[in-house]
Amino acid sequence: MALVTCSDCGREISERAATCPHCGAPMGAPAATVLPVEEKEIPIYQQDDVLITNTKAMFRDRIFVMNNISSVRLGEFKPEPGYTMCSIGGAMLGVSTVVFLGQIIFGFNAFLIISLLLLIGGGIYCYQYGIQLNRDAKIIYSVVISVASGETNALASNDKDYIISIINAINSAVTKGVKSYER
Repeated sequence: MALVTCSDCGREISERAATCPHCGAPMGAPAATVLPVEEKEIPIYQQDDVLITNTKAMFRDRIFVMNNISSVRLGEFKPEPGYTMCSIGGAMLGVSTVVFLGQIIFGFNAFLIISLLLLIGGGIYCYQYGIQLNRDAKIIYSVVISVASGETNALASNDKDYIISIINAINSAVTKGVKSYER
């Protein structure tokens, strides 16, 4: 326990004393605890399952606190659904090659010839359909939110304007009204 000098009588007293025991002078009020002022929640953006306020961003079942968001950006990627079809087509062509070699080695059979034709036709169809899927795939845009633990895709959509409007709302909430992302 440390001792301090009373400003009135000059005697040493405990630093914890509220008043001087010798002269009764008050020793100074203890430092007040500053409690954070609760911020009123103001909606900034709401559409479908998305709600952006000045304090949080809610996406369906995920909630981000604005104070924890360090940045937000537009993410985009092009899905590649056709690779599975291309792989199936390639596998069918591979199997048909094995069947064809088996027919040459062990003799021709009508059933094997029909199955070979079906495998080749199916393989070519799947391969071409997979290529078409890749060509027609649309870009998917996402809201990428950065927090202390890393980045996460909070929401994804084919509608770029929808995603940008959400990014602008989050930027507005994080920066207290400053719009920072242009279309």
